[in-house]
Amino acid sequence: EWAGAAHYLKGSAASLGMNALSARCQEAEQKKSVGYDEKITLVDGIQTEYDRARAYASYLLSEM
Repeated sequence: EWAGAAHYLKGSAASLGMNALSARCQEAEQKKSVGYDEKITLVDGIQTEYDRARAYASYLLSEM
């Protein structure tokens, strides 16, 4: 389910301080009724924010 997955990821991202990712997921959750093409765009945005968060986490770990 689209909204359920977006909601779950939104909460997980927020609890880890990944606010931009959480915001993208919230947008996806709210837009549960959009068409396929817009959902692909939303997923691309979520992927971009996930990649940024992951890169930042890797950087932080490398500095330890």
